[in-house]
Amino acid sequence: MKDDHIQPVVPLNPVVHNGGLKQEGFTYNKDANFVICPAGEPSIRKAIQGSKQSGESRSLVFYFDVEKCKKCPLREGCYKPGSKSKTYSIRLVADHYQEQMTFESSDVFMARIRRRSIIEHKNAEMKRFHGMDRARYHGLVRMRIQAILTAFVVNAKRMTKLISQMQPVS
Repeated sequence: MKDDHIQPVVPLNPVVHNGGLKQEGFTYNKDANFVICPAGEPSIRKAIQGSKQSGESRSLVFYFDVEKCKKCPLREGCYKPGSKSKTYSIRLVADHYQEQMTFESSDVFMARIRRRSIIEHKNAEMKRFHGMDRARYHGLVRMRIQAILTAFVVNAKRMTKLISQMQPVS
């Protein structure tokens, strides 16, 4: 869509905004670049997971000393017995997600998202009752003709309904 200069008015999944499940009590120290667990133990190392080439969001993964986790009084619900490592991840938001998040907070997005339900309702009507669920002919040009004729029929139905509502009852 970006290549065709089209701005999608589609809200991102809440997981993209919130970063998925978070474990309670872990705090990230941005200056020192490490995470502190609820028991006060700092992470021992970090790594970046995810592919640079895919363009998807990547994660900073912080590793904790498992020997300390085994003896920790707060290990219940945090450390699973037999695990070889304890990690905590912080998602790095990809550029295209960041652009969409910025657009979602704009007034333009809010105005367009309010109108979207009206448009989706009409599209659903054309699909369910007027044959837009299936292409009747082969080729883009013929499909475009089918879409235009279907839209014409739906608009004509709406106009006749509005006209009949405006007529005084005799």
